Amino acid sequence: MDKLSALEMLLKAAESGSFSVAARELGLTPAAVSKQVGKLERSLGKALVRRSTRHIGLTDAGRLLLQTIAPALNVVQQALSEMQSNETAYSGSLRVSMAPGFGRNFVMPVLGTWLAQHPSLKFDGHFDNRPVNLIAQGFDVAVSGGLELPGGLIARELAPLHLVLVATPVYLANFGEPDTPGDLHKHILLALRSPSTGRPRPWHLIGEHDILFEPPARHLLNDPEALAMAAELSWGIGLVGLPHVHKALATGTLRRVLPRYWADAGSIRVYHAHNRLVPPKVRDFVDLLVATSRSEDWHKVLNGRSVR
Repeated sequence: MDKLSALEMLLKAAESGSFSVAARELGLTPAAVSKQVGKLERSLGKALVRRSTRHIGLTDAGRLLLQTIAPALNVVQQALSEMQSNETAYSGSLRVSMAPGFGRNFVMPVLGTWLAQHPSLKFDGHFDNRPVNLIAQGFDVAVSGGLELPGGLIARELAPLHLVLVATPVYLANFGEPDTPGDLHKHILLALRSPSTGRPRPWHLIGEHDILFEPPARHLLNDPEALAMAAELSWGIGLVGLPHVHKALATGTLRRVLPRYWADAGSIRVYHAHNRLVPPKVRDFVDLLVATSRSEDWHKVLNGRSVR
């Protein structure tokens, strides 16, 4: 057992009065914190905390222990903090895998000032819609949506991944605008090809009525950005992720079709390997994206429920 880590967990828990709060600050689960503190108690042969349903408190032995070691722990933590704040912590490469549409339209515009503040840091961006194995493929961070994440990763949500039906004003002027989902069969439809079946991916539309059907698509593509481009070229009506078309919708190049309907493909998240000693460049990159998602209200900008 790493007693130094267990002592740090005990100190965090004592300061907050909660294993849950301490776990969030340390990037661990409450169960992991409680388990390590329990091991420390068994190794010392003394109860250090009193546990209740919602809170914890120190026993006399726990209070005496922390009074003795807290100053030394603070010195260690300060030394580590100073080392991490040194620019050498922001050197080398930051390898990031990103979904192309979200990466280009949302992540890249955020990074200019931050990268200028760390001139020794090299940004290595990879744009790919396929899921990546962070450890095996050597990535520090990934930003993606609609994926089932394997264990051993920490993920933080940035925005919903909603899809909406879109077409150009030109297309709608020529072919009319559907009034109900049933009218879609009368139109030229664009869809993503399923890599497993080669057929159009089913559309699960959420709205006044939930509808699941395989679109009788005339044009199939295997790339979301190409699908968005086909819609902008007036090829037909497509169900496209909002990260790819939010600008076109804002400028009027594209219009929502059946705006009370949308599809939910999960969440767009930034994730990295589960490690209590997260490198500062990774931690700050993640914090930057999360803070920007809140300040720019990405949850609202990319929400298909908003009729616009």
